[in-house]
Amino acid sequence: MVRIVSDSDSTSVPTIRARERKSSWGLRNRAWWLIRRRLTFTLMELLDVLATGEERDAPSNLRKYLQALARAGILSMAEKLVPGPALTSPGAIKYRLEINCGRQAPVWRKSRQEVYDPNTGHIYSIGSKEAKDA
Repeated sequence: MVRIVSDSDSTSVPTIRARERKSSWGLRNRAWWLIRRRLTFTLMELLDVLATGEERDAPSNLRKYLQALARAGILSMAEKLVPGPALTSPGAIKYRLEINCGRQAPVWRKSRQEVYDPNTGHIYSIGSKEAKDA
């Protein structure tokens, strides 16, 4: 997996080839790890812990992912908003983990309107809570 460019060159740096990489450790994967630990959370709580500032539009990315998981039935949303830190804040949606799929993060397939669970191979259709085998 790690390959040294040159044995004789003291400035060589280990490199990882793209095709050797098995999985990504992006924002959504890190969010899934935190979701499984916390069980109840808001979008801002996730962003406070996960966002490093290097992501492009992290709030929108996570909001869309959480909404897709909620529509698939993996997460549930509280009916009442949690008060925000400012007096004029409209509040935040409190999410709760309903289906703990496993270690690997569910994959939102926007074009197919489904959420794929790589742990079990189930596909959750967005809009219905039933699952079908892949």
